Amino acid sequence: MLDDDHLAVVLDQAQGVLDRFSPFLHLLDRLGGKTDEAIANFSIDVARQEAWHEAARLATERPDLRAGSIQALDRRVALLAERVIVPGGLAGIGIKLIATTERRDVAAVAAAIDGLG
Repeated sequence: MLDDDHLAVVLDQAQGVLDRFSPFLHLLDRLGGKTDEAIANFSIDVARQEAWHEAARLATERPDLRAGSIQALDRRVALLAERVIVPGGLAGIGIKLIATTERRDVAAVAAAIDGLG
């Protein structure tokens, strides 16, 4: 499992690669400084805690209720993912601008990221 220091290094390396395919992505990183790394580390920590909490809850739940609980959890996660994928406000506008300038060569991006390992 990656600790926070290792995750920050991996994120920095990945950003370096992605900058080659997304000319404006570096602007977002410059404006935010290390904010994106801090958010990612915080988000992963919170996600781990939430996953553990939900797993423990589901493990003790009555079997006849578990399927409904899993469906409700899936809906909550899907709503959260939608907010991450399609942020509103200035962040959403900035991300759309960045996205319009990105190269769409998925194979090249995947190969470049694969080269990090």
